[in-house]
Amino acid sequence: DDGVSFIVPVKNGMAPLPRTIASIEAQRDRAQSEILVIDDSSTDGSLEWLNACATEGRLRVLSGRGRGLSAAINLGVQATRYSVICQIDQDVELLPGWVDRLTGELRRDPCLGAVQGHYMRSAEARLFARVMSLDLEQRYVATCNGRTDHVCTGNTAFRKQALVDAGLFDESIGYGGDNDM
Repeated sequence: DDGVSFIVPVKNGMAPLPRTIASIEAQRDRAQSEILVIDDSSTDGSLEWLNACATEGRLRVLSGRGRGLSAAINLGVQATRYSVICQIDQDVELLPGWVDRLTGELRRDPCLGAVQGHYMRSAEARLFARVMSLDLEQRYVATCNGRTDHVCTGNTAFRKQALVDAGLFDESIGYGGDNDM
């Protein structure tokens, strides 16, 4: 099928969340798509804002019950309708054409299980974010042929079946579940 499911795990993400959701909605020019947001026990007003969006029919909200990022992603994967899953972090703003570019790569090569978008640092980024982006830039240089055995979650399109075949994300890992995957 041609559908795309967007999964957004959220934990106290109110500040960037409206821009993230708007950027996902801007990708949805296709008839078959859905946005699932997994709230992982937010206390900053995120859940209330998300519930208002759900009432408007913009997205579906699932409860992650405070079990962490990997559990939230797994819950979203299990609830999706479509064979391509785009996992977007709560603070990622997608550029126009993002979904078409990544799903196009999956269509071109049926052996690919995942495709990651390119992270770009915000001009307002603080020092720590700038340092972390250096690590990503080094990873991009290392994959000059376009192939890698590792993708970061948060800006990625997965084949749902690839995630299921891999046993989903290991929920015992606090941070770095994408490295394990």
